[in-house]
Amino acid sequence: MSGSDWSIDTIVHALPVPEMRQQALRDIHLAPVAELQAVVDRWRAVAAEWTLTTAPRIEEARAHVEATGELPAQYEETPASVAGFDDWRQQMESLRQGRGAA
Repeated sequence: MSGSDWSIDTIVHALPVPEMRQQALRDIHLAPVAELQAVVDRWRAVAAEWTLTTAPRIEEARAHVEATGELPAQYEETPASVAGFDDWRQQMESLRQGRGAA
């Protein structure tokens, strides 16, 4: 989509998970008028990135699994990917706990 083709509806529907959609709607709805365009532009960039780069990679992986029954090699679990995921999970848990303490 070009920049002029996006609407709040198309931005929100392009986001991959319900939590992101709700966060986008919340951010847009609660943005001060002076910041509204920047908030919409930020979410449009997230939606565009997903639509143009991430979604096609997922579709390719899905098609590969459908055809072969296995994930492409670059998506197979490795010790490094497990460690990276565990680190990310700990960071997210720390953030969640930080929000609860506020």
